[in-house]
Amino acid sequence: MKKFIASLLAAVTAFSAVSVCMAVENKIENASVYTDLTPQSEYFDEIMLLGKIGVIGGYEDKTFKPNQPVTRSEITKMIVDALNETYLAETEESEVTFTDTADHWARLYINRGVNDNFISGYTDNTFRPDEKVTYVQAQKMLVSAIGYDQYAKQCGGWPYGYKLWANTVGIFENFAISDDSPITRAQAAKLIYNAMNAPLCIIKGYSNTVNGMSPELMIKDGEGGDWQTLFTNRHQIYIADGKLNSASDFVIENSINYNEKYFPEGSKEKIKVLNENYADKKYYDVEVTAFLKVDDDGNAEIVYMR
Repeated sequence: MKKFIASLLAAVTAFSAVSVCMAVENKIENASVYTDLTPQSEYFDEIMLLGKIGVIGGYEDKTFKPNQPVTRSEITKMIVDALNETYLAETEESEVTFTDTADHWARLYINRGVNDNFISGYTDNTFRPDEKVTYVQAQKMLVSAIGYDQYAKQCGGWPYGYKLWANTVGIFENFAISDDSPITRAQAAKLIYNAMNAPLCIIKGYSNTVNGMSPELMIKDGEGGDWQTLFTNRHQIYIADGKLNSASDFVIENSINYNEKYFPEGSKEKIKVLNENYADKKYYDVEVTAFLKVDDDGNAEIVYMR
């Protein structure tokens, strides 16, 4: 991905789509907390993981309703939660931006989405919070949420530039639906998961140009800096392949969104796992992908395994 992004930045008008499909057999049989999901359900792992870290949730009747369409307000709240800004959204004072959101249940999250520059309204100053969100709208929101709005605009803006960058950083999922079709709750979980695992683009400073002050952007993909994603930067969650041993160490074979402090690249490292519920021999020496929430001392809690 690093080389691909670098090539795209050198020629932002070029578009290249590469799709790699890999089938991975689950080694851990995770139980569903929802009556309408099983481990064989599409995007089951993504739904379960995001549920565990508070990005998405189910209903009071213990269902998830994976095939139910998502509204513009619902996905806005999900993205605010993915940014780990729920508390900020619910406590800050901000003006109502749109004429149709003043009394809406999601108005605080919508205001936060405006402040974070990942949502925008219509020309009549409405947001239409209860309309179903479309595939291309969801891609645009997520591309902007992880910092690529400026690059997308350089590549043509709405909708082409956002679609291009959704593909480039791995948000694009190639669902069998058109751009203007509504997405389901399960599909939203998959798109949000992909966005949370993509390298963040940050503003490292500003420079003077003929058009005034322009932001200097940096993609946190490990080239010239550490790898940062929403998982690592906002939730302190690192993804690694490996095995849990009887000493409650997770032996890392490969780190997917590595941090050199915990997982020196190219070496097998151990990280102490604090979860007592994983101190069971049925988990020992089983090859898994683990989502590890790491503290400042280098210890971890396993958030999820698959």
